[in-house]
Amino acid sequence: MELSSFVGDRAAMNVTAPDDSLATSTIHVRVNYFGRPRNNAFTRRVISKLEHALARFRDRIDEVRVRVRDVNAQRGGNDQECSLELCMVEGKRLHVSSRAATPFATLHDLTQKAKRLLEPRARRRRS
Repeated sequence: MELSSFVGDRAAMNVTAPDDSLATSTIHVRVNYFGRPRNNAFTRRVISKLEHALARFRDRIDEVRVRVRDVNAQRGGNDQECSLELCMVEGKRLHVSSRAATPFATLHDLTQKAKRLLEPRARRRRS
């Protein structure tokens, strides 16, 4: 099930898992666009990539907020900035960001940073 709402150049999409076995441990993903048009292909790719990359941590993550921003507008260069805010079940918020020429180029970097940020926390919880 997907719920979408749009205000100006902002778009938010909450995604719940289509599989009943995952329904109790759904990560809600919200993608917001600032200073650039909404890109449905990128939104779908973000959701897919995050679901896969953060699957191990699904029970600890309440919501993921992604901000896509065009920093320089029409000047060009590495001006696409994406930031990721992980809202954890215990109330903490973790942040990572990346900048590149396209939002797609930032996505891999963001997921890797988020996994590195969460992995030490997962090891400490097991101890």
